[in-house]
Amino acid sequence: SSGDHGFEIEISDMENMPEDQEIYLRDNLTGDYFDLRNGQPYSFISAQGMFNDRLEIVFQSESTTLGTDEATAKENYVYYDRDENRLYAKQLNGDVTRFTLYNIRGQSIMELQDVDGTAL
Repeated sequence: SSGDHGFEIEISDMENMPEDQEIYLRDNLTGDYFDLRNGQPYSFISAQGMFNDRLEIVFQSESTTLGTDEATAKENYVYYDRDENRLYAKQLNGDVTRFTLYNIRGQSIMELQDVDGTAL
């Protein structure tokens, strides 16, 4: 058939995901972020055709996406030593009020609060 059609997307079941993990559906056409954990379906209308890049699952809302305001990347150096099974943060300028490590999916996997810069 032709014309516009309505669709709904919602989470019906979830496995291996922390309860406090934010999960959003980002509509790249409208720029909207929809909280998939709110128990309501995301409803939208789409024209006929294939739109492979319209929707994405993301783990941060637009208001919490990563930025460079908190630290300057060229001044800090973070690395993982596999032999020692340790994460190092070098060249920090003083104490750290919040240190958050994200995986490639944008999920927060470690967060430290009020850390002495020499302890990292």
